[in-house]
Amino acid sequence: MCIDEIFEILRQKVDNYEKRQSQIEMSKDIYNLMLNGQIGLIEAPTGTGKSFAYLVAASLFAKKFKKKTIIATSTINLQKQLILKDIPVIREIFDDIVFEIALGRQNYACKRKFYAYAASIFSNIDDPKSFLSGLKNGTKDEFDLLEEGLFEQIKSDKDSCMGRFCPQFRNCFFFNARSRLKDADIVITNHHLVFSDLFEIGEVFDTIDVIIFDEAHNIEKNLTSFATLSFNFYDQLNAIKNFFNIMGKLRLFELISNATKTMDDLKEELLKLSNLIDFSVNYDEEFAKTYLLNILRLQEQLVFDFVNFKDKIDIELSVDFKAIIDKLNFNLKILKSFANQDALSCVYWLERFKDVVLFNITNLNFADLLRKNLYPKVESIIFTSATLSINGDFSFIKNILGIEDAFEKTFKTEFDYKKQARLFVINNINNPQSNNYEEDIAKLVLSVASNFNKGILVLFTSYKTLNEVYNKTNTLLNDFGYNVLKQGFMDNYNMQKVFFKSKTILFGVNSFWEGIDIKGDNLSCVIITKLPFEVPTHPIEKAKYANFAQKGKNAFIDYSLQKAILKFKQGFGRLIRTKKDTGFIIIADNRLLKKSYGKIFLKSLPEVDIEIKSVEDLHLSLNS
Repeated sequence: MCIDEIFEILRQKVDNYEKRQSQIEMSKDIYNLMLNGQIGLIEAPTGTGKSFAYLVAASLFAKKFKKKTIIATSTINLQKQLILKDIPVIREIFDDIVFEIALGRQNYACKRKFYAYAASIFSNIDDPKSFLSGLKNGTKDEFDLLEEGLFEQIKSDKDSCMGRFCPQFRNCFFFNARSRLKDADIVITNHHLVFSDLFEIGEVFDTIDVIIFDEAHNIEKNLTSFATLSFNFYDQLNAIKNFFNIMGKLRLFELISNATKTMDDLKEELLKLSNLIDFSVNYDEEFAKTYLLNILRLQEQLVFDFVNFKDKIDIELSVDFKAIIDKLNFNLKILKSFANQDALSCVYWLERFKDVVLFNITNLNFADLLRKNLYPKVESIIFTSATLSINGDFSFIKNILGIEDAFEKTFKTEFDYKKQARLFVINNINNPQSNNYEEDIAKLVLSVASNFNKGILVLFTSYKTLNEVYNKTNTLLNDFGYNVLKQGFMDNYNMQKVFFKSKTILFGVNSFWEGIDIKGDNLSCVIITKLPFEVPTHPIEKAKYANFAQKGKNAFIDYSLQKAILKFKQGFGRLIRTKKDTGFIIIADNRLLKKSYGKIFLKSLPEVDIEIKSVEDLHLSLNS
């Protein structure tokens, strides 16, 4: 079979399938990149059908050459779409291709721990062996009916794993899953697991021939998360508490007494520091250094308390005891690194968390990380997304990824936006810093909803504004017949399901700017309340700005503006999902009209008619 023949079969198998030449062309491009061992950057707008494009290419490549492809997504929504919707169709065509899902080790239960601790921590399980035999994969979701938080005590982790010496090794959930991955042709996973396995652990994937990063516009965000090490007091506290619960308090009275006092003193120091900082700050304040010395001393004392007790631990529990000591030492290493601050490519920053402080170290040299740990280990890598370029220029994403030479391609949209969409820019919304801003946005939302009878998505850049507008509009929106949702009520996947059952208005931030796929009248209006600039007050953003300044570049033009445009394009793309969709995009930020960079935002969009309206006049256009 060739790619053209495969897509002809797809046309026959998939209901309402539309043949798209761009999809077939994209699939051929990906196949050729795999064949030639190249890196590719492919921007495929909504409607291209990129999921089937790369699944077909990867399946054909696996069938012909027995090569393994990893497909890494950024969002759970896309993973669910691939697993539940797209892959079953591909399996009908390629019945000999093996698909698997890769999860990190921490998602699996450890049978050794479960059997060892079941009696002391699982009060509602009478027969542990029978319970485990009823599990399919031993993953966290299969333990949802148990008491909250108990899975943390029995999850698999590298430090306490006995490997082949474990009595449960042959039946281990994690190693059985890993064994299945070895036999798989195509593996679905997430960005973070690919990074952690290639950069550090190497315990999930044995070999990788090809990686396809979908939603690749999120790689910088996911690398930031991956490249951040944190000392989290509560993680440490929970690990110690779990161990004490397992061991039995009477046997460890002396250790519990010493460790509890040290942890109480440690928390007190972190609490004092927390009261002195805002949400997150750079670690460059003299007062913080004073507290760090005390925190460092107490962490060293905690390590000493545990190490001094190791000879009194039963042999069957020594592995778990060692894991606790390793965790304490790892946290001590982070604190010592804070004290020295000897890594030039890292930013050291503090963050308020609950009532204490997190100590974070973030390595910002992403390009170097990728050049050392990703590109030399994989034959071919394809980065794809609906938003990778700025007006066809891939320089911004190439700089982040550390790529100099790559295949680059931007596909044109399959949609006719001039016929399918209308774009309104509101010219009389107050500045976001004004006291009346939330009131203005609330009036806009109510004006639209009262003159509209279809689904609406309202996109915000902050939870604070979202909550204030929600509180101001919720009651009236219900009176208008809307089912009103805001982010956090339920997971994104289930929120999308609600859209298909009733007339819904959804208030969302961050993840709802992308990865939400609602077609037809269920979503016919998207309101973008504010241009999605990141506020450069966070220590990581400050450090990135400083790096641009050191290189003689303008951080706003070369970085902040580029990121905002890519996110803006994502938000715009929520409206039109098929050739039959129609609707309105409303942008409530007059900087599009007043600032010179406004033209750059508008130029980044597909060809669409732009209308300038006041809030008061908008309803006339919605009804026309």
